[in-house]
Amino acid sequence: ILLIIVLAKGRRRPAGRIFSIILLILALYGLFTFFMRNSPDVEHALTWDRVVSTFGTGMFVLYYHFSLELTGSKHLKISLILSYTLWMIGIAISPTDLLIKNMTMESYGYAPIIGPGVYFMYPFVFVLGMSFYHLFKSARQSRNYEEKNRLQWVATAMSCSLIGVSLDAFPAIIPTALLGHLIFCLLAGITILKYHLFDIRIIARKVLTYLLISALVAIPYVAIIAIMTWAMGEKQVPLWISLGLLTILAFTAHPLWQRVQRFVDKLFYGKRYSSLNALE
Repeated sequence: ILLIIVLAKGRRRPAGRIFSIILLILALYGLFTFFMRNSPDVEHALTWDRVVSTFGTGMFVLYYHFSLELTGSKHLKISLILSYTLWMIGIAISPTDLLIKNMTMESYGYAPIIGPGVYFMYPFVFVLGMSFYHLFKSARQSRNYEEKNRLQWVATAMSCSLIGVSLDAFPAIIPTALLGHLIFCLLAGITILKYHLFDIRIIARKVLTYLLISALVAIPYVAIIAIMTWAMGEKQVPLWISLGLLTILAFTAHPLWQRVQRFVDKLFYGKRYSSLNALE
């Protein structure tokens, strides 16, 4: 749901595009984790878990990129290039025994046996720390209450997701990565809805208008065609009737659109609508 919302409007902004990629990576992370949990043996589970590890390391880098775009810290391009280079190295070594040597069966299912390359994760921890630094620094410097809360909520959401990924590396602890990602989506949803990340009210207003006008145009058309089909029995409705009906609906769509737009604007702006309309 978050991915659809962000793609509707937020992807037009750099931070929105990065956030769309983050949500897509989370979806793939969950999908491949599902494949790993349902593997018939440890060999198959090892293959899927190595794929999952590439997304786990990528989250650190994507969160860092997102924090830079969201706070406007675009002058740190060198650190961003180094972070993505680090992720590419992680992808390259993920099929080897450096990160995950093997899998073992625990009470809750398959768990990874960490390889010597676990020390390679330390730079990612530094990248994570820089993400929180930029978010909290911008939140402290901001004089806007809504923006301050927005940055703090995003930082909290990121921390839940990344803590879950970190704890998931230890076999003695039950799987926490997916739980952390779910909490991230929940908190990110609150940030989008309550603190207007990506201008969600504008998106909702437009989507509601499109849905209402589509329903008002489609329902009569479908109903008339269905009644005519039922009345004519096995005979097919002539093409000219369908085209004529569509032409009539096309001419009525524009005034109908204006009425629907006014209704939705009154619904969203409430008492402010009359003042805004007079000002316009």
